[in-house]
Amino acid sequence: GWRIIGKGGREVRRLQEESGVLSLWVNKSDGGWSTVEAFGTSETTECLRSLLQEAHTFHRIEVPQHIAWRVIGKGGSGIRYLEERTGASISVDARPTGDVQTCAVEVIGNAAAVSQALAWLRCRSEPQTRVQIPQRLVGTVIGKSGSGIRDLEAASGAWLNVDTECESCSVSIYGDEAAVAQAKHALQQLLDQNALESLTISKEALPFLLGRGAAAIREIQTSSGAHIRVDQAQDP
Repeated sequence: GWRIIGKGGREVRRLQEESGVLSLWVNKSDGGWSTVEAFGTSETTECLRSLLQEAHTFHRIEVPQHIAWRVIGKGGSGIRYLEERTGASISVDARPTGDVQTCAVEVIGNAAAVSQALAWLRCRSEPQTRVQIPQRLVGTVIGKSGSGIRDLEAASGAWLNVDTECESCSVSIYGDEAAVAQAKHALQQLLDQNALESLTISKEALPFLLGRGAAAIREIQTSSGAHIRVDQAQDP
């Protein structure tokens, strides 16, 4: 209701002047909803309805609970960012409902602002793509205390979530098309830089591969940039 009333009743006065209705008042209810009542001709009240729909569009979207906390951000920083970016007013109810534990996000503003905010929220409500990573690289992707994920998010603008509950781990990427593509490319580069290949050789050939004092192995590593580990405990 306060958004329709405006500071010092400024928005109510604007609506009344532009629509031409004789009187206009807002009744606020306990449930968070407000009723706008007006007195005037059919033309002026219809004009008021159009003005309200244009400037005070309302939409509610359900998002997963873990996404709701990302939308809110630390100390509400996420909400402030989205409001400044779109011009819409954002309200998040972080209390999950239903079997799938979703939270409600309410968006209010003019039609363009609401549309922009909803587009931003929808591309972050579910993963736009997933990248499979081997278990051995989970720590590399996440980084110390999550620093790897934070760096990837800061560089791309996407949100990343690492699922480590299965043998073939995956990174879910949330965001708009450009941000998702950039994050996916960065992850693929990380995978390429940490590729693993195994080669089995006979015990007789091992001394020739190692070289004197392991000089041959060091030369291969220097020239290729790869790291080579020789496990001599296994039988060929």
